Amino acid sequence: MQKKIILCLLLCLFLPACASQNTEPLQRHEIVELNAESDNTSYLLGAGDKLTVKFFFNSRLNDEVIVRPDGKISLQLIDEVQAGGLTIGQLDTVLTKAYAEVFKTSSDKYVLAVTDQIAIKSYYHEKLNDNVVVRPDGKISLQLIDEVPAAGYTPAELDAALTERYSDFFESPDLSVIVISFNRPDLTITVKEFADQKIYIGGAVTHPGIVKIAGKLRILDAIFQAAGPLESGDLSQVVLIRHGSKNEPEIYSVNAQDVLEGQSPDIWLKPYDIVYVPKTAVANVEEFVRTHLWDFLPDQVMFSFLYNWNREVQVETK
Repeated sequence: MQKKIILCLLLCLFLPACASQNTEPLQRHEIVELNAESDNTSYLLGAGDKLTVKFFFNSRLNDEVIVRPDGKISLQLIDEVQAGGLTIGQLDTVLTKAYAEVFKTSSDKYVLAVTDQIAIKSYYHEKLNDNVVVRPDGKISLQLIDEVPAAGYTPAELDAALTERYSDFFESPDLSVIVISFNRPDLTITVKEFADQKIYIGGAVTHPGIVKIAGKLRILDAIFQAAGPLESGDLSQVVLIRHGSKNEPEIYSVNAQDVLEGQSPDIWLKPYDIVYVPKTAVANVEEFVRTHLWDFLPDQVMFSFLYNWNREVQVETK
């Protein structure tokens, strides 16, 4: 009896090592692709994520927003912006471009910043005309009135401040403040709070539904969190749907039976992955995906997982 126990322990230690070396069912480059670690640079924003948008020179536009179920956020001046499905870097680029367009066409909404070049024009007093650059301390230097705060003011607000200061010297200064050149909006985006990371497990499992990711989760973990496969479930043809380029779904056929038997490594899941266990009656996984899979996905998944659902898909075997 003692020999049998020792033999079992040795097998438990030996078999995982063998399984990790046997990667024949999955090509090595495919394993790397599917098991790539996710980080903030590749993380795709999704519904429920709380974002902080901060402007270095224009604190009035600072905001905290939550990505809505439709994947959009609402911000001052530019209204609705698509955030779901973008990385933080991609959203930063989108917002920078959007705010730059607003400031170009609506100078009254632009707030002056350090290194901005502005022209001061007086209709009646040409000697007051000047071109100045906003200094690093946020001020400008002008004739008669010396230093004046400029950064953080709109051109209209600075116009009013200068007119009041020059009124001590002239009856009617009648000034205009013109922005000659301005910086691109200097903003940063941070994820203040991530929404609950989730995947969907469906098909021939005991309890299909959305599963929250606490730490790391693999395909078999997800299946067993759904109380395991039904007898009719075919683990050799598990369908994995993952965000691809432009949020179009990348669809894989994964042999989870080989994983269960230690013949292949399991696959780490990412937020918004969809794992579907088909029934044994499915003869052609690709045809099943093309014609039937979409009908089995709940509306909550179809709308909240932020996929660009294109039915013309190609299934890759992993």
